[in-house]
Amino acid sequence: MPEFERKKRKSLSDQQLFDEYYGVDKKKPVKSSSKGNERGTTQGKGRGKSKPAKRENPPISPERQRIKDRYPEENAVSTYPDKKKKASAVKKGSVSAKRKKSAVKGKNASSYGKNKRKKQRHGSYVLYYFLCGIVAVAVVTVLSVTVLFNIKHFEIIGETRYTNEEIIAAAGIPEGENLLRIDIGEAEKRIISELVYIDRAKIGRGFPDKLVITAEPAVPLASFYISGKYYLISEAGKVLDISDRRFEQPVVKGYVLDPEKEGKPETKTKEGSPLEEDGEKRISAAVSIIGYMRDCGLDKDFSIDLTDILSIKVTYDNRIEMELGTTAAMDEKIFNASLLILDHNEIAENEKCVLILTNPYHVPKQPIRDREDQTEGYVVTTENSTEESTV
Repeated sequence: MPEFERKKRKSLSDQQLFDEYYGVDKKKPVKSSSKGNERGTTQGKGRGKSKPAKRENPPISPERQRIKDRYPEENAVSTYPDKKKKASAVKKGSVSAKRKKSAVKGKNASSYGKNKRKKQRHGSYVLYYFLCGIVAVAVVTVLSVTVLFNIKHFEIIGETRYTNEEIIAAAGIPEGENLLRIDIGEAEKRIISELVYIDRAKIGRGFPDKLVITAEPAVPLASFYISGKYYLISEAGKVLDISDRRFEQPVVKGYVLDPEKEGKPETKTKEGSPLEEDGEKRISAAVSIIGYMRDCGLDKDFSIDLTDILSIKVTYDNRIEMELGTTAAMDEKIFNASLLILDHNEIAENEKCVLILTNPYHVPKQPIRDREDQTEGYVVTTENSTEESTV
C-alpha cells in the first residue's frame, strides 16, 4: 500500500473506514424504505430517537477492488471492537482456524508416518549390522585360534646356566602352537620347578608369531644347616641344592623342618621346591641379617644362630661373636658393630671378643677366653651413643 494511503487510513475513524470500505457516499442522502424525515431516518418508538435505515451494499469501485485484492489483511475492517471476542471467534468458528487445524493434523499425521517408517528402517539396519558383527567376530576368532598367531620364533631373555633349548623344553610349548591357546601361567611354573637355578620366569606373546621367555637366574643366599645336611637357599627362598658339605654362603642354624610334611613324598622338601617359613619367621630374619651384614661391609665368612629367636647370635670371621638379641633395630645393631669391627684401634685384626649388641648405643666388649668367669667387662661406646641410651 502506498505511504499516502497508509497515513490516510490512520487518520480515519472506524466509521469512516467502514463507509470507505463499502463505498458509502456521505454527500448523497440515503433513501429510506419507510416513512421518515428527509435525512433518511425513521422515527423510532419510545423516546423518539432516529435510527439509520438499512442500506444495500453498493458495488465496489475497480480501484478499491484492486487494493482489496492486493492487501486483503490490511483492508479488512474489524467488526469486533473487543479483541478478545475476535480472537475467540476466530479460534472457535472461523473457517481459517478450522482449515489451519485440519492442516496441522494432516501435517502431524504425515510426519508421524514418516518417523514411524524411518524408525522401522533404522531398527532393521541395527539388526543387520549386529548380525554382521557377530559373524565377523566368529570368523576372526576361528582364524585366530587355527591359522593366525601360530608360534614360529622363540626369544629368550636373561643369562642363566641353561641353554635356550632347555628353557623352551621346560616350558612345554612346541613350535606351531597357537599364541592364544597356550596357558602362560602353567608354562611359567614348569620352568621354575624343572630348572632349579631359575628363580622367576615370565612369558609374553610377541604377535604375530613370537613367544618371549624372560628368565631370572637364582642367586644363592644362605646355607641352612638342617638335620645334618646343608640346604642351599636362593634369595627367593628356593632350595637350589642339598648336600652333606658346607657351601660358601653364610650358614644358618636353628631352622627345623616340619616332620609331618617331610614324611610324605609329595610334600617333602627337595631341590626346586621353596623352603617354607616357620612360625618364628627365621627365614625372614636370616635374609635381613645377611643383607645388613653385606651393606655394612662385613662380607667375610660368618654364621647365624637362630635357635633362640629372642637371642640371635652371629659369629664373624671365626673370632668375633655378636649377641644381637631380638630382631628389633637389627640394622642399627649391625651398623654400630661394624664401626668397631672395621676400626683396628677398637678391635685388633686378630683379636677374639664378644660384642653385646642388645643396646646398639651401649656396646660392651668381652674377651672370649674370660667370658664365662668375667662378670664385668669394659664398655666401648659408639659415636651415635646418647646420654639417654646409656642410662
